[in-house]
Amino acid sequence: MKNLLKKFLIASAMTGSLFFTSCASAEVYTGEGEYAMSKYETPAVAEERAKNIALRYAQEQAGVYIESYSHMKNFELLEDEIITIAANVLKFVEKPIIKKTFMEDGDTIKIFVTVKVEIDDKSIEKYLSKSIESRTQVNAQLEELRKANAAQELQIAELKAKIAESPTVQNEQQLTEIFANEDNIFLANQKIEEGWKLYVEKKYDAAAEVFDEAVGLNPQSAQAYMGRGTAFSEIGKYRQAVEDLNKSLELNPNNAGTYLNLGATYADLKQYEKAIENYDKALEIKPKYAMAYFNRGVAFYYLNRCEEAIESYTKAIELDPQNEVFYTNRGSAYDESGQYERGIEDFNAAIKINPKYASAYNNRGWAYMSIEKYSQAVESFTQAIKLNPNKALYYINRAKCYHLMGDEKKSRADLDKYHSLKK
Repeated sequence: MKNLLKKFLIASAMTGSLFFTSCASAEVYTGEGEYAMSKYETPAVAEERAKNIALRYAQEQAGVYIESYSHMKNFELLEDEIITIAANVLKFVEKPIIKKTFMEDGDTIKIFVTVKVEIDDKSIEKYLSKSIESRTQVNAQLEELRKANAAQELQIAELKAKIAESPTVQNEQQLTEIFANEDNIFLANQKIEEGWKLYVEKKYDAAAEVFDEAVGLNPQSAQAYMGRGTAFSEIGKYRQAVEDLNKSLELNPNNAGTYLNLGATYADLKQYEKAIENYDKALEIKPKYAMAYFNRGVAFYYLNRCEEAIESYTKAIELDPQNEVFYTNRGSAYDESGQYERGIEDFNAAIKINPKYASAYNNRGWAYMSIEKYSQAVESFTQAIKLNPNKALYYINRAKCYHLMGDEKKSRADLDKYHSLKK
């Protein structure tokens, strides 16, 4: 009956313009960006910066289409998530076009990049079909990256302005090292973004490898350690996950999402008290953190502290009243404490939000069976099986219900199905 723990959980001299057209199968956008590269910078990285600017303009325009499409499908999306979706679903139609020209000073090279990308309805639907928790996590991380990149762009622009003001008072070796360090930070952030995209696709091993590259490029990046630690946790490398997440907190002790993921990792290790400690720290930083309350509720539940679990789930529901998982877990806690009718109310609430949520039907069936309403229980288990016919648990639950009803033939049939699925 218990639901699984949910992890968070998470410009310099630039101009750009964008034009767009459409075709029958997809919307196509052409973005243009430019970047002024000083003699201290690496050409390949400067090209990447220019490409990012062009892509950013493409994403902004694609966001208009995504917002319109989401409204049509009754999705209410915030502006930052629209940008995140665009970043995840846009695909290059052709190789970016790169052009360069020297500026009048003879040291600065202006790099022009044109990108052509496309987006289609299926790719948007695929992203929107992912769990709210997964989407929230990757959105939070990419939004933090966008802010970090914007801050770095401003810092580089200020540095270039100082160089232009005092061209003769310069330590060229020092400036080269400064720009090389900034390049590594930029490239690390690129890897972090790539890692989170892989993470949301559940390609955890690949994500861990990409985050590892980010750590190598920028060993002072809290986000790189946080991403690698979160991916490690998903593939069962809990010791490495704890090390990485703690390292991330050393570098940035005010990230609620990192505390959440560290708590979730301790919960995976069945160290629920430590998990709760970290969820509490996350809530100190972010008091309206629904997932922290939810995960804390899960930890309390596994410690058989059902009243505290109910309190945490209730707070999560107050903050996010449209999350069917929150209601289902609170319903399970009510069941565990013998409050079956209240549990059924929560399962019904979850089903109202998401009529295709099989776990809510299964848990409601268990609650009905516990109060000897066997017909309703069978109906709920049957609906769960229709939604997920390969879930062995649902068959054995219905088998038990048939047994209590005295229908041994149907009970045996469900038991046989259960054993065939468990092979």
